[in-house]
Amino acid sequence: MLNLKKAFGQNLKLIRKSKDLTQEKLSEMIDIYPRQLSKIETGEHFPTSKTLEKICVALGITPKELFDFDLNDNKISKDKTLLRIIDKFKQVAQNETYSKFVEIAIDSINDKKALEKLQYMIDGIKLGMK
Repeated sequence: MLNLKKAFGQNLKLIRKSKDLTQEKLSEMIDIYPRQLSKIETGEHFPTSKTLEKICVALGITPKELFDFDLNDNKISKDKTLLRIIDKFKQVAQNETYSKFVEIAIDSINDKKALEKLQYMIDGIKLGMK
C-alpha cells in the first residue's frame, strides 16, 4: 500500500535537490523552519495547503509534479540515480581535465552517437587505469 506522506516527501526532496536547494534555503523561501521541512521530506508530517502552495511557487512547479509518483517507486529510484550522476558531473566539471568528458556525457542523454563516444572514453579510461 502506498504511503502518501512518504512518497510525497521523497518527491519533494528529489525536486528540491534537482533545483540545487538545501533544506535551509527552501525552508527560508517558504517561511517554515528547516526541521519542519525535514519532517515533510521524511513523511513524518504533511504540509498545509498554504505551505504546499508556497513550495510550488518556490520550486517553480505545479502541485501535480509533487504528487506525480508511481506506486512501485521506479521513478523515485531512477531520479535518485540521476541526481547522484548529476552530482558527480558537477564535481568532475570543476576539474578542467574532465570538462570534455562531462560535456559528452550530458550530450549522451539524448544522442546515441554521443553515448557511443562516451562509452569509448570510459573504456579508454578503464584501460589506462589497469
